[in-house]
Amino acid sequence: MAALLAAIPPGSSPESDVHTWPDWARIAPHIEAIAARLRGSDAPAVDPELTIRASRLLGICGFYRRGQVRYGTRGTQRSATFVGQGLPAKWETVTMTSFDDHERLRWAGRAAAYQRSFAALCAYPSEALLDAAGVEAGHRMLDAGTGPGTLAALACARGAAVVAVDAEPSMVDLARLRVPEAEVRQATLPNLPFADGCFDAAVANFVINHVGDPAAAVVELRRVVRPGGRIAVTVWPYPQPPLQRLWGEIFNASGASRPGAMPRLDADKDFPRTPEGLSALLADVGLSDVHCYTITWTHHTDPEDWWSGPANGIGAPGLLMEHQPPTMITRIRHEYDRLTAAYRSDDGLLALPTAALLASAAVC
Repeated sequence: MAALLAAIPPGSSPESDVHTWPDWARIAPHIEAIAARLRGSDAPAVDPELTIRASRLLGICGFYRRGQVRYGTRGTQRSATFVGQGLPAKWETVTMTSFDDHERLRWAGRAAAYQRSFAALCAYPSEALLDAAGVEAGHRMLDAGTGPGTLAALACARGAAVVAVDAEPSMVDLARLRVPEAEVRQATLPNLPFADGCFDAAVANFVINHVGDPAAAVVELRRVVRPGGRIAVTVWPYPQPPLQRLWGEIFNASGASRPGAMPRLDADKDFPRTPEGLSALLADVGLSDVHCYTITWTHHTDPEDWWSGPANGIGAPGLLMEHQPPTMITRIRHEYDRLTAAYRSDDGLLALPTAALLASAAVC
């Protein structure tokens, strides 16, 4: 597999003319094998650069059932379509973006850092998410973007049969350890290796904000849920609540420089992070009975644990932190201690007000 991926030019991207690659004719017959290995539950970990090059290959290549190679465009993206044999019908549309590539690199090997810092924050809406998806005993449920498996564990406790997937191998390994009763696999929205309508419900907890094409991700969730089943998702809202604003205030106070261009969704793929915007995202892809509301809570966390997330590269604050020299890190830490003091409780923990949007809908 590494040898095949090594044949892909390092600078290749979804904008590349893949049919001009020198070794394309040799690679094409093996794409199905590469795809199967990458999406298989026992897929071995590869280094981040090979992972990105593989994702570009699979993002450029859609898989059909008939036996030919086709080329086409989607907006400014050029894509090649390899028509293989015996692959699930869902491979008919596969598109990855530079934002997806960025996300794969940002999360590579960071499961333990996430578990210590931000996992408890993201876990808060889990029970409400399961309720919104109507998850009950005996249901077959998909947890898309399971992370360390917190939501999957709660669904298993309800008696559901849970399949949990995550794009990041270190998250998959952690979720398997924490939730042995679930089937945990490596897979990435919007490319799920499951048959149409095979789940009673699907949930995606703070996952839509980590994909390059949110509408395509929701379409894929809709595809794998049976008619009458429900989908439930969460995203962080905008305007940001105090917890989410805090890191920006810390960087501003420290005078830290920003990278020239922060990774962002393409404008035509983004959506307003409001109840109306998230509701429209679900309704516009053909889901019905859409409900969306705001959850508010206060997140309690140890100051050192909260600092450790960005200090270990987690999230946008982690990306900013990585671009700073040691002297600036010291200044950022000083401002962190100063600005978080207002949120410290008598027990020494931070009490950070926050909020999330939770939306659910039915598959027609």
